[in-house]
Amino acid sequence: MPAEQRSTVMPVAWLRALLAGALGVVLLLGSQILSESLSRAGPYSFDPELVLILPGPEDAPRAEPQQVRPEYINTPAYFYDDPAGDGVGVFQTTFEWHEGDGQQALLLAFYRRLDAVELNGNPVALQNLRNQSLFGAWRPASILLDEEHLVEGTNTLRITDPGGVRKVLSAFKVVPAEEAQRAAFMGEFFELHLPLAVTGIMLFVAVFCAFINWSKDERLQIRCFIALLLVWSLRNAMGLDLLLADLSNPWRLFSAYWIGFVLAGAFAAYCFSWAGRDRRWVWGSWAVTAAAILLTLVLGYDDVEAAFASSYAVEIWLVPALVLSGLAMAVHGETTGSSKRFVQLLLLVGAGTALFIDVIDEHFDISLGLFDPQPFIYYATPRHGLLLALGLLGAMVYQQVRARQLSENMAEELNRQLDLRTAELDEAHQREKGLLRDQARVEERRRIMRDMHDGVGSSLMSLLLGTRSGRMDKDRMALGLQSAIDELRLMIDSMDSMGDNLHTAFALFCERARRRCDDAGFAFEWSDESDGEAPPLSARDILQVYRVLQEAVTNALKHSSGDRVHARLLPGAIEIGDNGSAFGSPRQGGRGLENMDVRAQSIGATLTAGRQGEETVVRLELPPAAADQSAD
Repeated sequence: MPAEQRSTVMPVAWLRALLAGALGVVLLLGSQILSESLSRAGPYSFDPELVLILPGPEDAPRAEPQQVRPEYINTPAYFYDDPAGDGVGVFQTTFEWHEGDGQQALLLAFYRRLDAVELNGNPVALQNLRNQSLFGAWRPASILLDEEHLVEGTNTLRITDPGGVRKVLSAFKVVPAEEAQRAAFMGEFFELHLPLAVTGIMLFVAVFCAFINWSKDERLQIRCFIALLLVWSLRNAMGLDLLLADLSNPWRLFSAYWIGFVLAGAFAAYCFSWAGRDRRWVWGSWAVTAAAILLTLVLGYDDVEAAFASSYAVEIWLVPALVLSGLAMAVHGETTGSSKRFVQLLLLVGAGTALFIDVIDEHFDISLGLFDPQPFIYYATPRHGLLLALGLLGAMVYQQVRARQLSENMAEELNRQLDLRTAELDEAHQREKGLLRDQARVEERRRIMRDMHDGVGSSLMSLLLGTRSGRMDKDRMALGLQSAIDELRLMIDSMDSMGDNLHTAFALFCERARRRCDDAGFAFEWSDESDGEAPPLSARDILQVYRVLQEAVTNALKHSSGDRVHARLLPGAIEIGDNGSAFGSPRQGGRGLENMDVRAQSIGATLTAGRQGEETVVRLELPPAAADQSAD
């Protein structure tokens, strides 16, 4: 890519990545505000009427109960550290009710350690409250107040804490029963039902991804994605108290923090692989996580307080560092990569911000800020785990479908181009075949004209000249005419019967030679001993072989003192022999052997002539290349 083009593309890529990051944060805050708003019946505010009634000292007779003001914190909750002991404490407040307000309910921001609730001195049933277990401690609770116990005007509400050094009461308000029940239901949905559903969906997506045959380039990213989903599901299960219930401290505390460490490490590892980094970055994130776990174990092995102090201190540094480094690498990878993954980056930023806020909120009790100055109650990780799992799976499936569509479109285009090129090649081949046929016809005409001129024409001209001069007798005239007739037959056979089949040409030659030998008083014998292994030759080469054989028979009839001629077709060779006189030197009467040798060399064959036993044999060795092809 040219430098000018890169300088234009880079700012656009950074703007797109920053926009995706900003939208990811907005997505997190929007979902958080929505969940917090739906699970409340208006904001929880400080109740100035609330007092905590503590029993007097046990050693003082008739001690009057002590009233103190509890402190309001951003949990949101009221608390008071009782230095006198761990006796029960009663939180007391008042509220206004008038005829026509309908049934009221006490809405608690979260349910934690309540022994009793009294309305105007009358006990309120707590059967609709569930203990802290699977449903967790942070869901809101709605406690119905009996309308028959309400009085016009000011009503007194007392809530009893079971005791302990620290007395705690979650933020509360008295609202119409329908509003309280709706808020409690939504809180239970965000705290219980949604995490359960998310855990099942994430496990399903992990199994689904594990059984897909991904490409080699995507396998590291998919493995990191599966690991992230599994650890995230484990974190959700831990929040539902489905795990670690049977462990004793400090191992239960250690395990709760370690799962958070591993989740941050898995998130960073996936971000690294998503950004295109190699295995060293992935293993580096896991190594940092393992080192943090080992550090907390070394520092906090002695007791629960040391375990909490070390884990709490490591968490605030480790999780934000891993999450932010992973997000930074994801943003960098999006700006430098060729593929556009805007939605995936948005989901990564939202999920990473959820992990980051969960840790920050645990340490600093942050609030929703300008939109709703209330502290966080419901952690965002389950919701964004769902968005991350389904969103990234959908994005990957979309990429797979799009890649398949592009592949199919490319295959269709290649097939179309192939069909087009095939048609063009067929057309060119047909034209070439036409040109070759025309060229072959022209060449054949030239050959026929040359053969007629050099063969039949020359013989007839010699006869004509001899007849005019009066020097040609009857026998020589008959011999000349026979030679011209043989030449004419040879030309006709070369155009019609021979083709490119040596067996057919040899059989045709033997039929012609038999008649000539019979006319000359010679017996003629022939045999095909090639066993079908005679090499294939072109029509022109077969014609040259035909002329060599014809000349060999002519020489035998002219010069042999014998009475028998034989022809044999062998694998890779042809022999013409006669039982004539000894062959000690070239026979007189012409240049036949020389012409035969020239013809043999023109097709790459070898001609030999000599005695074999009691016979004179002319042997034509066919071209070695042709013989090798036949042997193959």
